[in-house]
Amino acid sequence: MTTQHKDTAAGYALLLDHAQELLLLVDPATQKVRAANRHACTRLGYAAESVTDMRITDIESALSDAAYWDEVEAGCLAPMEAASSLYRHADGTLLPVTRSVVPAADAGGQWLVVRARESPPASVEEEKDERISTQLRTTLEATADGILVFDRQGRIINMNHRLARLWSLPDPLTRGGDGPAILSFMAGMLPDGAVYSRSLDAILAQDAAETRHVLTLTDGTILEQKSRAQYSAGSCIGRVFSFTDITDRTHAELELLEHRDRLQELVAEQLADLKYAKEVAERANQAKSDFLANMSHEMRTPMHAILTFSSMGESRAADTPVDKLRGYFERIHSSGERLMKLLNDLLDLSKSEAGQLALDIGPHDLRMLIEDALAECELLARSRQQRLEFKLLAGSAIAAVDGLRFGQVVRNLLSNAIKFTPPGGHISLRLLDAETSLGEQAGDQVSQPALQLEVCDNGIGIPDDQLEQVFDKFVQSSLTKTGAGGTGLGLAICREIMIAHGGSIGARNNPGGGATFTLSLPRGAKAASV
Repeated sequence: MTTQHKDTAAGYALLLDHAQELLLLVDPATQKVRAANRHACTRLGYAAESVTDMRITDIESALSDAAYWDEVEAGCLAPMEAASSLYRHADGTLLPVTRSVVPAADAGGQWLVVRARESPPASVEEEKDERISTQLRTTLEATADGILVFDRQGRIINMNHRLARLWSLPDPLTRGGDGPAILSFMAGMLPDGAVYSRSLDAILAQDAAETRHVLTLTDGTILEQKSRAQYSAGSCIGRVFSFTDITDRTHAELELLEHRDRLQELVAEQLADLKYAKEVAERANQAKSDFLANMSHEMRTPMHAILTFSSMGESRAADTPVDKLRGYFERIHSSGERLMKLLNDLLDLSKSEAGQLALDIGPHDLRMLIEDALAECELLARSRQQRLEFKLLAGSAIAAVDGLRFGQVVRNLLSNAIKFTPPGGHISLRLLDAETSLGEQAGDQVSQPALQLEVCDNGIGIPDDQLEQVFDKFVQSSLTKTGAGGTGLGLAICREIMIAHGGSIGARNNPGGGATFTLSLPRGAKAASV
């Protein structure tokens, strides 16, 4: 104990030493008795030196006092009005008193002055009532909920410190016990206080057994308000409200709901991915089945022709005219070329997938390559009474390409156009200047000059949802694969070749019918690494 504190305590003891009350000077920081007057030491049986080493809670033994000193420990130095208590005598007996607490301060710091008077002997009924009142108060203060008790007229008759803390009620308001002011303050703690006041009046006016509401205060605290009517002799005598802080629980529930929703989203995404993967696998499996069926047809037909006409030539060579034998050999040769083309397509695809598709890049005039392809296909188009038209580029059409591979792409597109255009139809080719964009992402794309070849027909066209799929391996348009033959490799190989040149290939349907395939080849592009 510092010298300054000793002087202050001694001053209080000297002034109050002759008072007929039990006077104790308490340090609120430690709750230790720093001084006691002569009457307190005498009545409690303690020496002055021993009293100053005791905590006030070692002397006050009533449970109702514990809540007050808990508030002091939390920093609340509010006065306490006169209330009944029990002081513990040195010999262990209890002395009934009525005591009050008054804050005081001087140069030595803050103090609490405890004043106690011995209570006159109470009757049995009074002791019983006092005991019940003490137990009730102790219960109110011990509960973790805020408690607010109204009588039948809607007046506040009891409340605990927990309620004050939950609603941030100012100390003067709680000490004054002004019911209307307390309710007004509580209404002000809500976003719509007028609505709350009306609902509270409605609850107090009814005799409903229980009510429950959730309130969100302006400071973010979430309270669960419950009320229960109190009855005596069959009549409602008031209502008890309890307020539970459910802020953490509500936030935890919301977080769990968010996690649940996110989990549902993840499950839905995974199911969608699985569904998509299943659909892809089914399409791949169907494509494989179609491919095997087409391959079987594409290989069996020319092979059957080769075997048939070679057998006929072998068995009839002696008595068959030369012209007829020449026809047999022509059919055998044609079927062999058909088989060779099929094998070359499979070889090109295999090389492309293995990164071994070799390109012989050099400067070529695209017009000449296109005209060569037109010359090869012209006889087939004429046999179907189709008209081929080529619109030339006015300027230079020189580009760095593999002439053989680029010609292969043009011939494939032309043969498809002829195959799927009805007799008497029209097929046009246009070579023009254009702009193309390179780069995987939109922000990386750079436009540059390009040459663009369009192969346009007025045939059966392609379903809109299959304009991209027709470039997949082993896939054919649903309008062309039935009865048209083919393996579904041609367009896939065309795309691989164009990508290897740094270009692109795409398809679109024409407004008047038919389809247009577009090749884009950057003028200065180099072949991709393959």
